[in-house]
Amino acid sequence: GLVDELPDNMEGITYEQAVLGREHLVEILTEAGVEELDVPTILSLPKWSSVTKLYGDGPVVIGLETCAKFRETIPVDDASIGTAGTNE
Repeated sequence: GLVDELPDNMEGITYEQAVLGREHLVEILTEAGVEELDVPTILSLPKWSSVTKLYGDGPVVIGLETCAKFRETIPVDDASIGTAGTNE
């Protein structure tokens, strides 16, 4: 699976050991305001290599090939950028 199975005994695992391979996700969570990340929580996160294997290592922008046509056919006053899922 995406996340390795948690070890039965986590007593000997340090925070630094748990974070290995998960640094990027821990950084994202910390920047988002998540303050308490204990060893079991960190071990429940996938390693970054698993994330990039599934989703790639950067954003994917679909539709760039239609930009010129959009600019040619849509009046500037009608053109806008919206975030998906936020329109009410």
